[in-house]
Amino acid sequence: MTILDINNVLAVHETLSFTKAAERLHISQSAVSQSIAKLEKELNILLFVRNNNKLYSTPACEIFLETGRQILKLCQKLESDMGEISGRYNSFLRIGISSFFFWLLSNRSKLIRELKKLDFQYEFIQDRSANIEKMVENSQLDFGFVRAPVQNKLLECEPLFTEKIMLAVSNSHPICKSMSDIQFPTIDLKEFQNEPFIMINNPRITPICMKLCEDADIKPVIALHTSSWDHVYDYIKTGRAVGFLSCLYAEKDDENRPVRLFNTNSPHAYTEHVVAYLSQTIISPNARKFINMTREYIVKMLPV
Repeated sequence: MTILDINNVLAVHETLSFTKAAERLHISQSAVSQSIAKLEKELNILLFVRNNNKLYSTPACEIFLETGRQILKLCQKLESDMGEISGRYNSFLRIGISSFFFWLLSNRSKLIRELKKLDFQYEFIQDRSANIEKMVENSQLDFGFVRAPVQNKLLECEPLFTEKIMLAVSNSHPICKSMSDIQFPTIDLKEFQNEPFIMINNPRITPICMKLCEDADIKPVIALHTSSWDHVYDYIKTGRAVGFLSCLYAEKDDENRPVRLFNTNSPHAYTEHVVAYLSQTIISPNARKFINMTREYIVKMLPV
């Protein structure tokens, strides 16, 4: 049982909805459900029951939260006390970011302007997720922003946001002309089974893209691999191929419309981004402020 488990139970208890709890916590509904199911199995109790399609807390849940709330308050006080003792209120943060986050920060100047308002200094170190995890383990970084799953067993992680992988097509493609004004129409990938694909070359994203094709029962004709999201976008824009892009390209898509984004209606189109830090490390108030500000900005930016 972890602090995250207690937060999940509290959110579901207060909203009486797994969906609303997930929205409050900025994680997927499946992550909340799996956390609570695992906790119920560990404790051998039921925390929530359904009756006539309504969710109810059990008496065991009330008892669980009676102590759980106290634990959360104690953890917050301990974090604050240790921050004061270590003098980390004015610390210099070293933050690991993957190539995706490097792209995100580079293309979102508003986020950078907001972060510059913080009253402490920080430095970004961009590297592959595996290297970031290793540097966090060796205390070379305070924390890192990476895609789940985190491979290093010595690290803990907390949810940051959920990203959706979408099909991207040049707006000059004939299929776009037949689409309505719906911003993100749902498309059947079988319509593209004979077209060339440009595929992102990423150990945590490529398997998702291939799974989307598998769900549609197609084997994509891959004409080009690249490790850059921008290369994927620019190549699709030419009309020479279709491919997959992060939903965070939606803002760019709305501005000039050279590329159209489509939902694939697959449950496997989602990937979690997390904050990874060394297990049992106390997150400093400054680090917490940085993480929360980044999370709130990105969540607001996600397409509905």
